Amino acid sequence: ITLDTLKKHGFDPLALRYLALIAHYRSKLNFTWKSLGAAQNALGKLRKAALTLKKPKQSIDEKLFKQYLQKFENYINDDLNTPTALALLWDIIKNKQLNSRTKYTLLMAFDKVFSLNLANVKIGKIPEMVLKIIKEREKYREKNNFYRADELRKKIESLGWIIEDTPHGSRIRKI
Repeated sequence: ITLDTLKKHGFDPLALRYLALIAHYRSKLNFTWKSLGAAQNALGKLRKAALTLKKPKQSIDEKLFKQYLQKFENYINDDLNTPTALALLWDIIKNKQLNSRTKYTLLMAFDKVFSLNLANVKIGKIPEMVLKIIKEREKYREKNNFYRADELRKKIESLGWIIEDTPHGSRIRKI
């Protein structure tokens, strides 16, 4: 599978990197489109966390920062244990005792190893034309005209956006 194939299927090439990070390099990686989709979702959540945590101007908790950084380095130095290091990152993001600035600084420090390009995450503005098509698609979905709604989904994808239907409504993201 080439990166072009991944892109044609609507996947970010960095999702493949994330998928590789969750498996130890000495073990086999069972590639499936479903596992790649899960990796892409997790990468999206990391990007969202990076955006959310970036803003606060709090001071870094130096003591906790050093403790977590040492843990991370220990995992990486232990036969390049990226799955455990990645799990540590998620623990940090979910930790309510750490302030946002400390979390963000750790996220950026860890990303120097993970190379998921989290420092360059930006909020993408959805073009007006795509927003209009989304509204039209929602009207068809309400009328249970799923054939027409799927046609509009394909049109949205051709414009570089993916729409995901969830129990809480539709979500849109850049391909």
